[in-house]
Amino acid sequence: MSAAHRRITLTGSVIGAAVVALDGTVLTVVQPTLQKDLHASFAQVRWTSTGYLIAVAGLLVLAGRLGDRYGHRRLFAVGMLGFGATSAGIGLASGIGTVIVLRVAQGAFGALLQPATLGMLRAAFPPDRLGMPIALRTSAIGLAAATGPLLGGALAVHQGWRAAFFLNVPPALLIGLLVLAVREPAPQVAAPAGQRPPARSTCRERDSSRAPWAAWCTPSRASPGMVGQGPLPPGSRLPR
Repeated sequence: MSAAHRRITLTGSVIGAAVVALDGTVLTVVQPTLQKDLHASFAQVRWTSTGYLIAVAGLLVLAGRLGDRYGHRRLFAVGMLGFGATSAGIGLASGIGTVIVLRVAQGAFGALLQPATLGMLRAAFPPDRLGMPIALRTSAIGLAAATGPLLGGALAVHQGWRAAFFLNVPPALLIGLLVLAVREPAPQVAAPAGQRPPARSTCRERDSSRAPWAAWCTPSRASPGMVGQGPLPPGSRLPR
C-alpha cells in the first residue's frame, strides 16, 4: 500500500474513532438546554445519551464480524456517512422522540465504523509499523471523550445544543466520501513455498514471413550465455 493510502487510512481512522467517542460525552453538559428547548422530561433527556451508548456497545461485536466479511473500508464508509446524516437529523429535530430515535441510529452507525478503524489500520500498516497508528487512534479516543463536555458546554452557551451535532456533519461526510473514492490496492498473492515463479521473456517479433517462430527473446531467468543470442529454434525450451 502506498504512503498516500496509509495517510488517508490513518486520518480517517483517527477522525472516525474520535467523533464516536466525542458524541458519547458531548451531551453531558448540553442536556439541560436540550430539555428546556424541547420541553422534555428528565428521563427522556437521559435516553438521548443512554440510547446512543447502548447501541454503540451492543453492536460492536456484530460490526466487527460484518467488517471481516464485507470489508472494513466499506463498513467504515457506511458508518461515517450514516453518522453524519443522523447528526444532521438530530440538529434539525423538533421533538425529543425524534432525537432519541436518531441518537440510537447514530450509535448503530458509530458501532459500524469504530471496529473498522482498527481493521483498516491493520490492513494498511505492516506489524512492525502498527504501534504508532494504534497509539494515535487510542489517544484520539481518550482526548475526544475528555473534550466532549467542554466542547458541548461552549457550543450550548454560544450556538445552542444543535451545534454540537452539526459539528459532526462536515468531517463525517468528507472522510466517508474520501474513503469511498480512494480505491484500495489489490493484495499481492505470494507464490507457494518451494515453488519457483515461471520464467518470463521479453520478445521482439522479427520478420514472420521467413520464420513464424522467429523472435528476439531475452529470458528473465536464462543463463548469461543465452541472453541476446537471437531467435530460438522450433521446439526449444528455456532452461530452468
